[in-house]
Amino acid sequence: MSRKFSVVAILLAALVSTACSSQAAPPAGNLQTKGDGLIPASKVVDPNSIAKALDFANPSAVAEQARTLATSNCLEALGFTFTPPKTAEVDIYMAMGIPRITEQQALQDGYPKSVFGANEQTEANDVDLSKALYGPADSPKVSAVLGDTEKSISGSGCFADGFKKVYGTIADGMLATGLATDSIHGATLSAAYDDDLGAANAEWAGCIKGTPFPELEGPGAAYAFAQDNPDQALAVAEVDSECREKVNFNQKLDLVIEKYLTTYLHNMEPYINQIQSIRAKAEVRGRSILGG
Repeated sequence: MSRKFSVVAILLAALVSTACSSQAAPPAGNLQTKGDGLIPASKVVDPNSIAKALDFANPSAVAEQARTLATSNCLEALGFTFTPPKTAEVDIYMAMGIPRITEQQALQDGYPKSVFGANEQTEANDVDLSKALYGPADSPKVSAVLGDTEKSISGSGCFADGFKKVYGTIADGMLATGLATDSIHGATLSAAYDDDLGAANAEWAGCIKGTPFPELEGPGAAYAFAQDNPDQALAVAEVDSECREKVNFNQKLDLVIEKYLTTYLHNMEPYINQIQSIRAKAEVRGRSILGG
């Protein structure tokens, strides 16, 4: 008989561990650092660094869709069924706790929702399902290294099988997904401490004084307030977006981020071609899986 479990949560947790990390995660690579996982701002800024960095940090959508399907097929063969979750894309603004928002977005929907914000943990502790996904507890681990950062996952089970079918090897799959994704967080963390961002926050705070939320000190604080006070989330999102527009905050934030992503891209240079090659081959395999 086919055993049906709500396994979205447990697989998504695994995907998150390889596709996204907290904003405080240390940067990967042999980076120029200035302590505590922070990297320096570049004196010469690449105005296209945001797009380039996201292209490197985000895994291939085709490959990840195929990996989810391959994992699903493996589980189904073992008697489990599930609804495959969507692999989340890197959001540098959300990683900084300052999600992007415009006045129109604020009026319609408020702040964007974090894709990891409301996962039900239904039956996530099922022993049989966990074994199907990750193999026995004593399964050998497979490790991969990007610069100074290393990750390990079980070498058996359907989760590993999905990596192998799409990326060729588990290690290459980890490089092209979680390790590349995690590597960007040192840059976003560094940007959060930049003096120019502090100045932009101060301008925004001057604007917010004439609203029902005069105590807020920046868009990050407004977002945190909205999370803690959902009944006022739309109202604070509206005044936040209005003040951002008045002081040109979003553009100033991008200028800050670009300084650190330029450094990040320079530090990732030795790995970019390798990971792009892994992803290109994975897309070929992925299309075959999806087409089959």
